[in-house]
Amino acid sequence: MLAAVVLSGCLFRSPDPVERRPGGEPGLTEQSRAQLAEIDNLKAHNHTVEDRVIRSEEQLARLQERAGLDQKQLDTYAHERDSLL
Repeated sequence: MLAAVVLSGCLFRSPDPVERRPGGEPGLTEQSRAQLAEIDNLKAHNHTVEDRVIRSEEQLARLQERAGLDQKQLDTYAHERDSLL
């Protein structure tokens, strides 16, 4: 009998705070939807910004590689010039 009383309590869930009030506070639901939409927009913006950062880092790496090659070429020219003088 005690088990039936204890287990029967698990079968019922307490009502949601929104459901407890008459009318159900529709403003909270609209606010939640607006917040979820804002979160989705922020996620999309974050993805866009991350992509831009990745592209910028790749471009910077290419520029640094090219600058390194240009510096080697300049060093070679300077060495050749010094050997001619």
